[in-house]
Amino acid sequence: GATVTLSAGPWSESNTTTNGECTFTVTSPFPGTVNVAVVASGYNDASAELIATTELPNMTVTVTPGTILVSVPTLVTINVTAETTGAPINGATVTLSAGPWSESNTTTNGECTFTVTSPFPGTVNVAVVASGYNDGSADLIVATCPSLTWEIEPPTSVEQDNNVTFDVCFSESASYVISIKNSSGVVVKSWSGTEKDPEPMTWTTTTSDAPGDYTIVITIDAVVVATRTVTVKALALVFDTGEGTYPSIFGTHEGTITPSKDIPVQKMYTYPCIGTGWHTEYVKIRNATGWSTEAAWSGYTGDWHNVVFDEPFTLKSGETYNYTIKTGSYPQIIHEHEFSATGGIINCTVFVDANGRESNEWIPAIKLW
Repeated sequence: GATVTLSAGPWSESNTTTNGECTFTVTSPFPGTVNVAVVASGYNDASAELIATTELPNMTVTVTPGTILVSVPTLVTINVTAETTGAPINGATVTLSAGPWSESNTTTNGECTFTVTSPFPGTVNVAVVASGYNDGSADLIVATCPSLTWEIEPPTSVEQDNNVTFDVCFSESASYVISIKNSSGVVVKSWSGTEKDPEPMTWTTTTSDAPGDYTIVITIDAVVVATRTVTVKALALVFDTGEGTYPSIFGTHEGTITPSKDIPVQKMYTYPCIGTGWHTEYVKIRNATGWSTEAAWSGYTGDWHNVVFDEPFTLKSGETYNYTIKTGSYPQIIHEHEFSATGGIINCTVFVDANGRESNEWIPAIKLW
């Protein structure tokens, strides 16, 4: 019930408050001060001032992204807000222009979008006009896309628990982001920077990384410029030296195996020299606690390529096992003292061939699985 009176010179207008509030629509033809006088029963009179000014408020114009690449179609978002309050300005006219080209749109909830493809580097001008505000402007930068070179290509496929290493360089400094995404688009690893020649990048896969295709995505200024696909395969639980070479002769191999993961085993395969009746006559595997297991060849019948253990067992990750392997015919040999196999490390303590000669660089090419 308070009486509120607005006055300026000979003009005045009054209203009464409801729930402590009342409103006026004020149009002042001149700059200056409008007096606000308030009278309410039981209260001292009060007053305030309403300033009428010729100065319009400013707007803020934001362009996202602020830089695009030449000849790459890019969705550009323009946000227009009041500078002082941050409130979105609706119905603003936004015009993009570069040389003879221009395109306009109108903001809804303070926002509008353009798809911009510029054939030349330079600057696209962004001009904004809105009733009740000073005009606003901003720049959209069009940059030349640096060329990209793969100095090290990533592998096309790896097993879990292995490294994916790759290396790229750019023709000039660039604001880049390199991401590795799974098949659901979730980023599992990323790098970013601005240097022309970044260091090589390595992603170490784990058993938590589900088997499937992963995509390496390289963006410059938020624009995708290159991709590569790496297929991650389920971890094969084997200890496998892979193939060896000549020269070869049968004999007795002594050495150690240290697995890098738990490996269930029931068979051992020996890689052959072509044209021979290769096989392992006997194998014994043991550890420092006194545990041991052994198997013998059953002749050229059935699965004669493998020696089969009576009971399956597990080689434990990080534990060192001694082996004794007696070969027949001509197995393939890895002529090294120590060798990094799939699933761990194997070395040769001593090899005694059929003629009694000794060496510590004759590792039998085998697979335990």
